[in-house]
Amino acid sequence: MFDAWGTYQATTVCVSGAAHQYDPNIAAMARAVSGFRALALRARLRRLWAILTRRSVRLLDLEDVRRSKTIEGSFDLGCATIPVGSIRGSECRVRDFDDEFLPLAERARQRWASVYAARLCGVPLPAVSVVQVGEIYYVRDGHHRVSVARMLGEEYIEAHVQVWQVKGEPAVAPAMHMKLVISV
Repeated sequence: MFDAWGTYQATTVCVSGAAHQYDPNIAAMARAVSGFRALALRARLRRLWAILTRRSVRLLDLEDVRRSKTIEGSFDLGCATIPVGSIRGSECRVRDFDDEFLPLAERARQRWASVYAARLCGVPLPAVSVVQVGEIYYVRDGHHRVSVARMLGEEYIEAHVQVWQVKGEPAVAPAMHMKLVISV
């Protein structure tokens, strides 16, 4: 898979007699690694631009909500389809992704590429886990899946949602979370 230098090695191609056969999984992984490199470069350029313009590209931190607001209660909404664009924070990975969920850490390459390759091959992935505070979602589990969904231009993602009621924020009704899907 990956060699000591972090380069994806496509040496696991199936061999039938003397001829190599095309393996879509290997092609997907090679495409995923290229995609990661492009996003990582874009993230570095965004970070540099942010420094020059004195803007922040940092993900919102759920820990800041815990420290600065009074959580009056919470409830489990279960699985819902949520807008990817409303996912703007993280519970514990604010240094690994920027505010557009571009990967910042090289150590994320293998996991990110695996998730992307799985999506390209049509492998179903589990729902992400998020906490909703007001209209903002914070990722608990599934950062790489959110990053890949954003790269693929997806507008919605399946998520297990826990809602936090915060003092001073309007109460969130469960019906506001659901995307209505009508099949004909």
